[in-house]
Amino acid sequence: METKKKSSRLIRIFLWIAIASVVTCLVLPAIASGDLVYLLVGLLALTVAIVIPVLLGRRRLIFVTVWLGVYVVVYSALSWHGNYIGGNFGGSDNRDVWYPAYCGEAHRSPAGRQKCSLRPLAWFFLPLVILDRTIIHRTHFDAD
Repeated sequence: METKKKSSRLIRIFLWIAIASVVTCLVLPAIASGDLVYLLVGLLALTVAIVIPVLLGRRRLIFVTVWLGVYVVVYSALSWHGNYIGGNFGGSDNRDVWYPAYCGEAHRSPAGRQKCSLRPLAWFFLPLVILDRTIIHRTHFDAD
């Protein structure tokens, strides 16, 4: 009984961390522009996205199913409103890369090239972003 309480308390903590990381991912760009902050929050979000189903385990199959269902539905809504962002990846390597809504941004590199990168919310949905780019929204390459 004691381990069940600890397990459910740990699950609740991770669920709150997941909610906080999603909210932080949406608010963070307005607060800070540091790459390290983006990376750390993104890695936290990715960790939470993977750890929650693992912690829920087989005994809580309903919770795992609900978590994965909500995860996919939220990503689908973001992907529905996404767009391609153009970037230069060196020389004449110009690409338009798919980013779901609120998951990507364009910026200028120190060399003056336009680049595109993941925002922390995309790190949270990274497994689905990769799957989406592989199956549905392929990268468009400029053919000169």
